[in-house]
Amino acid sequence: MNIVTTIKEGNTHPYRIQIDGLYGTAISPASAVMAALSVGKKIPKGMRDRKKAVAYILDTYPIDRDWVYITQILEENKF
Repeated sequence: MNIVTTIKEGNTHPYRIQIDGLYGTAISPASAVMAALSVGKKIPKGMRDRKKAVAYILDTYPIDRDWVYITQILEENKF
């Protein structure tokens, strides 16, 4: 999995993430991850609760270092 995170200061949606071609931008790191995963259908559409998303990921995907990184972003809300 290829994960690229960036912060564009002064932008309306400064937090940006790319996860294997899935893009998410938002006002927080966790929201950007949720946007990318939702668009890519990695989590159910409309899921916005970070704890539920982490639980869904842990129940659905074989956990490797990339999924651990994604769940850490969701839990800590920082890149």
